[in-house]
Amino acid sequence: MFPDRDTLIHALYASAVEIPAWVSFARRACEILRCDQAAVMIAPDEEAPVGSFANDRAIAAINALAADNVDSARDRSPLILTTEDGAALILSVSGLRQSGGLIVLWREGNAARFEPETAAFLESLAEALRGALAIFYAHVDHVRQRALHDVALETSRIGVALVSVDGSLLIANAITQQFLDKKDGLLLVHSKLRAENAAETQALLDEIRRCALNQKPETNTGDYRPLAFTRRGQDLPLTALVRPGPGYSPLPRPLQRTAILVLRDPAQQAPWPAEALARLFGLSPAEANLASELAKGASIDDASATLGISRNTARTQLKSIFLKTGINRQSDLIRVLLNSGASST
Repeated sequence: MFPDRDTLIHALYASAVEIPAWVSFARRACEILRCDQAAVMIAPDEEAPVGSFANDRAIAAINALAADNVDSARDRSPLILTTEDGAALILSVSGLRQSGGLIVLWREGNAARFEPETAAFLESLAEALRGALAIFYAHVDHVRQRALHDVALETSRIGVALVSVDGSLLIANAITQQFLDKKDGLLLVHSKLRAENAAETQALLDEIRRCALNQKPETNTGDYRPLAFTRRGQDLPLTALVRPGPGYSPLPRPLQRTAILVLRDPAQQAPWPAEALARLFGLSPAEANLASELAKGASIDDASATLGISRNTARTQLKSIFLKTGINRQSDLIRVLLNSGASST
């Protein structure tokens, strides 16, 4: 009855990594199965199902039906429900991580119904839905992991770029893009990385090529080369570590030879908000203000002048900071402050 089953299964797998997920499958299901609405829903054990819909029709009603009948659908699938507004057909499968998946079809009207052959066809998609759920969860893990890495790098003000063997930029995080937008130290020319002068450009390209060709099945964090790039109007260079690209296991060879650049600007000063230092180390507002100035590189005299306090008051506050942090030297205090979470706020 439904010759487009393979098309629908293909759409189910392909749409697992869409943004938003499942929408193209839901739209194809509406066409092939003659429905007014279709949805794919994730059904955690202790939460209401969350779905992606083909359109905006009857979403509230379907969410309510799915939440009220998710347990029944797990026990008896496919499940046919009728309401005053229409009919629903729900396929439920067990999934990963104590979650299941639902495909919900909806037809509007008080006389709407689903034929037994439509229910049998939907049931035949159960294994495909399980496979698509596995792809979906793997994709979600990847997206979340990348988001975590982005937050860590950007709060640490570290730029990261993935480049091909010839220096073409493939992927860059926001910090790297900021460096490139400034065109100071590193820049893009026809999508390829270049330095401010020919000698530094050649050194960069040589090292990128060496690292890309030295890419291994497993990532080797010990293989890297430091480079520095001259900048206009800056005494301090833009610094970089060049590494081989990510490990390519379990493939027998990389899909593309790549290298990784890790970029930092030694002149870029991170903020140390007094409020954050007070919360982290139990300091008073006055002590936190002094600690913030010291973390920025100010001397005790400069900090007292900036804060409008006497040198003796500043030294008294500093002694109190030492007592509260268990630190006895100003240099050690600055090191602790520089490595605290306050520098990432």
